[in-house]
Amino acid sequence: MEKESPQKEGLVGIFDILGYQYIIDNNQINDVANIISNILLPLPEKATDKFLSGIKDEVIADAYSSAIRRGALKWRIFSDTILLSYPFTHKELPKFASIIDYLFFLNHVSYLLRCAFDAGLPLRGAIDYGDFYIKENCFAGKPIINSYRLSQELQISGCAMTDSLQKQYFADIESDKVFKKAKFIFVRPYLVPLKENNTKRLCLIDWLSPFTDSEIPPDLRQYVAEKFYAHNKDIPREASSKLENTEMTLRYFLSKREEADRP
Repeated sequence: MEKESPQKEGLVGIFDILGYQYIIDNNQINDVANIISNILLPLPEKATDKFLSGIKDEVIADAYSSAIRRGALKWRIFSDTILLSYPFTHKELPKFASIIDYLFFLNHVSYLLRCAFDAGLPLRGAIDYGDFYIKENCFAGKPIINSYRLSQELQISGCAMTDSLQKQYFADIESDKVFKKAKFIFVRPYLVPLKENNTKRLCLIDWLSPFTDSEIPPDLRQYVAEKFYAHNKDIPREASSKLENTEMTLRYFLSKREEADRP
């Protein structure tokens, strides 16, 4: 039987936990071990379960379940870092397959961010497209590096597309009539706060409400504060802007959702 090649072409995302060092500093090792064992490591499976349970179309649900069963979507967790990868199939299949690939991966990212945040582990990450190599705990590839570099610039809990992915994403949308009709309600252009008081308009993944029936916290400010402080985390003055920026980002997501719901 031919072995699967570790070299792929597709989407990758890399995420780190904001305030993770304070979880280590401010908790006993047994408590840290429980957080890792009972919250962090099960995150991929929890996000997958919530993602699949939210899909109403049985055909799409079966297709995504098949992709998960065959291990196309891969997760790796290194300390406070999560690496997510998914090889595209649209090189060999009709154009519409790329829609399915985008929807599958981006929806998954949305659920990962929401599940992690609800668990008190705010994630900051970025995603890109390209050739990558992942084998066991070793990995390489420009999309991984590009995603890491962008993620480290973000001053929010959230996930942004790299410039190169944005260009490809919108080019794919414009080049296909079916693609234009696909509802990518979780991709939102936004003026993102970056390090050194810089900003840049990037496409963020809306993780507040992956599906329209997702629960919206009644008090966004309190919700964000509770999750940033969860697990005995501290928020030093230089990091407090991430909390405030995240709240404003969620308010933007919510305004767009309400705008879409208007007749």
